[in-house]
Amino acid sequence: MRIEVDPKVSLASPQLPSRWGLLSMGNSARNTLHSTLETIRMSRFFAHFRFAMFLEPAHIAMIIVTAIAAFTDTRTGLIPNWLTSPTIVLGPVYALLSPSHDPLASALAVVVVGLVPFAMYWMQALGGGDVKLFAGVGGLAGITLGLEVLLYSLGVAMVLAIVTMARQGHLQEVLRNVWRIISNSFLPKSRRKSLVKNEMHQLRLGLSIFLGTCLAVGYQYAGA
Repeated sequence: MRIEVDPKVSLASPQLPSRWGLLSMGNSARNTLHSTLETIRMSRFFAHFRFAMFLEPAHIAMIIVTAIAAFTDTRTGLIPNWLTSPTIVLGPVYALLSPSHDPLASALAVVVVGLVPFAMYWMQALGGGDVKLFAGVGGLAGITLGLEVLLYSLGVAMVLAIVTMARQGHLQEVLRNVWRIISNSFLPKSRRKSLVKNEMHQLRLGLSIFLGTCLAVGYQYAGA
């Protein structure tokens, strides 16, 4: 039996890629993998930290106002009226101009968020500028976010106060006055204990309010 072979068909072994071809394929795979990982990393970044593109104007105003308050409070010990008074009005006005916000809800947030700071002011535990700043931030943030700002700010202030007083050796004195402030709120006026002035150590809240605002806004956008 005779086997005829087509001369056009090669019986040689299949041609394998050269060493340079294999290197080229490896580099291409590495570049593709690197590009994929970079895309995933950037997508996660923007998914959790979308401040630049998605931050609402009211939230931007909150951060700017509290940053200015932190600067003035740190430098002079005061949060000026020229900053806090317009901020209280800014929230309801912004809500009035924005179709997605309710000006009555913004005005209510001013009152609700300012209640606890006002009570602390009445107990001589907070300054008037702090109260007005909290109320103004509440009007811009709304009730829920505004209360979160208040909670985070007081938490940051507590940590800063403990660290500062411990470094200065006055922690026990401060805790005594804190206990008197708390107990006085449940006692009749005739039985309240006065706060000893030489045991009072003032903590400027401007920086704490700024940090609390950044934390509250950051957590809201990170969880969005």
